[in-house]
Amino acid sequence: MKKAGPPSPEWKPYLARVSPSPEPPSLSERLQTVTEALAAAHTEQKVFQTVLTPAPQALNAVDATVLLVDRAGRHLKVAATQGHEPLTLRQRAEIVSRVTGRSIEVQQIPLETVTAQMPRSTLIEAYGSDSLERMFTYCSRHGLTGSSNVLGWVQVQPPVPSLGAG
Repeated sequence: MKKAGPPSPEWKPYLARVSPSPEPPSLSERLQTVTEALAAAHTEQKVFQTVLTPAPQALNAVDATVLLVDRAGRHLKVAATQGHEPLTLRQRAEIVSRVTGRSIEVQQIPLETVTAQMPRSTLIEAYGSDSLERMFTYCSRHGLTGSSNVLGWVQVQPPVPSLGAG
């Protein structure tokens, strides 16, 4: 057993000085940075990237959704999302309803209404419309309600739709 004694000559104590970390930017400074980034954005994709990355960070949020409302204020559309667990359209509507204080109701459009609007003037349109109608009928018959998240689940990168898309 080795006898305890003074430290060996190779041993030298170290004193670490930690400089104080700078103050984190204020909320208004962080939002100013987001505003500047939005002003510099020249494409829809850049706008969505700015809204879905720096803006939630400025607010210390972990999830973000860009929701577009039509001019009449009657229809809500999910334009882009980023976060951990995808939310259903009903969950998103509940959140927006809570935040805005307005009642938002998610409704299923009757199959007949959808199929009446499907294009059928060419063979390829008729084939595509017929295929969609059969798929919707099958899902309805077997209780498959679907999810607004499916497209995001099957794609490596979620789509960034055009702002002009209806």
